[in-house]
Amino acid sequence: AAYIFPQSATADLGEVLELDAVTMMVVEGRQYYYQLEISEDGESWRSIGRTERPYETAQNHTFTFSAPVKARYIRIIVNGRNPDSYKGDWAGINELLLYPAKRKE
Repeated sequence: AAYIFPQSATADLGEVLELDAVTMMVVEGRQYYYQLEISEDGESWRSIGRTERPYETAQNHTFTFSAPVKARYIRIIVNGRNPDSYKGDWAGINELLLYPAKRKE
């Protein structure tokens, strides 16, 4: 958790993975405005999704990709919150769920 917006958290997956989707699970159903970025090297970042309305993030929010994306690093940038659902100045994330790309056989 961190104070004042924007706030970010970065996860190192340990190796480059191909992903079909990512789900963010927030603390206590709080509603945030945020974006999701990926990188293969931790230096060059690409935005792969964002929420425009905070109600999209209550409980779980899944970003599903039209084609698999490659990432070693995933960064979540929380730009703000819905003051009707949460009055605090810090963001909390319970879990980040990663869905590996399905292999074609």
